[in-house]
Amino acid sequence: MKKLAFRIVALAFSWAVIELFSFAALKIYFPSPVTALRPLGSQAANIFRPNSRLDHHVHPFLGFVLKSQAASAKYGWNEFGFMDNQTPIVKRSPDKVIVALTGGSVANQLSQFAADPLLAELGKSPLFQDREIRLVKLGLNGFRQPQQLMTLAWFLALGGEFDVVINLDGFNEIYLQPYANTGFFHAYPAMWPYGVSNLPEREYGEYQFRLAQEREFVDGLYKSRAHHSPLLRLMMRFFHRRLRWDIAQAEQTVVREARIPEWAKGPRREYVSRLEASRESVGLWRRASLQIAALCTAHGARYFHLLQPNQYVEGSKPMGAAERRIAIDPEQSFAEAARIGYPLLIEAGRELIRRGVLFADLTRIYADHPEPVYGDACCHFNEHGRNLLAVAVARFVLDNFDGSKDGGTQQPE
Repeated sequence: MKKLAFRIVALAFSWAVIELFSFAALKIYFPSPVTALRPLGSQAANIFRPNSRLDHHVHPFLGFVLKSQAASAKYGWNEFGFMDNQTPIVKRSPDKVIVALTGGSVANQLSQFAADPLLAELGKSPLFQDREIRLVKLGLNGFRQPQQLMTLAWFLALGGEFDVVINLDGFNEIYLQPYANTGFFHAYPAMWPYGVSNLPEREYGEYQFRLAQEREFVDGLYKSRAHHSPLLRLMMRFFHRRLRWDIAQAEQTVVREARIPEWAKGPRREYVSRLEASRESVGLWRRASLQIAALCTAHGARYFHLLQPNQYVEGSKPMGAAERRIAIDPEQSFAEAARIGYPLLIEAGRELIRRGVLFADLTRIYADHPEPVYGDACCHFNEHGRNLLAVAVARFVLDNFDGSKDGGTQQPE
């Protein structure tokens, strides 16, 4: 009996030691918790992957737009491929203010989920009172310059009219740089390689299978009690890393075997570093914004350009452990993109101001908000974060509405 008790105690002690070492290994190799895991197929980055062609059509002028079946019934879809139940071609009238909001996924989510606080804040001004504020939603996930410029030009050419144009962007322009040396022109839309290619069916099917496999695995982790054990959690994290590796290999095979027309690749550019590629992209971003400003001036619209916040901008927000688990993922390349690209964007914003553009750097609007505002490890926000952003955007518009030709301030008041 004593031997049995000794063995039980020894086994329990050994198990405790293994769990302790597993806990330490988790802290070193996998600092983000299981609850912060997101399948590749559910991240914002999926617009840049072969899987994106399931949800998007190639567009002859805008690069890509959304398929009707990919849109939410709640937020709608129009015949031009944007998430809006109403047409983007609207005519001015004395009792109406037409506000266009363009950009990537952050602008899109703001128009879908935070339109009420945005319009409510704008409606407080005598400039907008007693007038209908018609929000035209021209942002799409994955959009980057010059797609915003092309979108505005396209709808103006089709007869649309705008009183106010808000461009909320920046992150996509610097995050996409890993794709700059894939053989496609850096100024082409992110989805372009997969939209114009004939993807190999067998390899593409394998890629889809791997994405579904990872999705099921991550969903299972949320429902499982196994993540309470450091040892089992460590084993699952290593298995998940292997799944990610399999997905990367399958994706590379799809890209390698894709039959890409030579005409679709565009001018060839090579970059020796991410910094060099980011400078090229930020230059395009700055010049596209100047073109939007000129376009708006020619059509009697006021233009406001705002640089979106991002959690990887150093010192931009106090962040507790709970938010950090959701918002920071050291296994992704978002942090490197922000570290290299955001200083370039901020400096380019100063140049835009010198050139007369109403520009605001919103990267520090959460500096006095220790509460959680981020919703994922990329660049998106929870409801509270979106509402704060919507109010900041509206206030910048109102504070500078009468001085649109004099240039804006780098940080909003």
